[in-house]
Amino acid sequence: MTGADVVGWFDKALRLRHFQLDNHQSNQAVKCKIGVEIRQAELSANNTSKTANVVLGVRNMQNGTYKILRGSSVSINWINGRGETNSALSRALDDSLAKLGSVCPEITGS
Repeated sequence: MTGADVVGWFDKALRLRHFQLDNHQSNQAVKCKIGVEIRQAELSANNTSKTANVVLGVRNMQNGTYKILRGSSVSINWINGRGETNSALSRALDDSLAKLGSVCPEITGS
């Protein structure tokens, strides 16, 4: 996966999870505005299992709070196909996004 692939995957993943990605809204129009950066997205595999890790840096744009959110997923390495890889990374992303409430209490991560 190239850098452009990661950005596209991340953008699509946030939209699928109903996060609004409009940088032009005023702070008053949203419950909580955050800045998100992908610090790490990796997949490591051996003969029997694979581990996906996603690390996000998240800043609450209204009060300046910044946190590192880590998500991971461990699963059986069946055939090491692209769909299996994307699914593992998506589960790791879900794990990190579930922790957004620690940055913005208004966000439940759903």
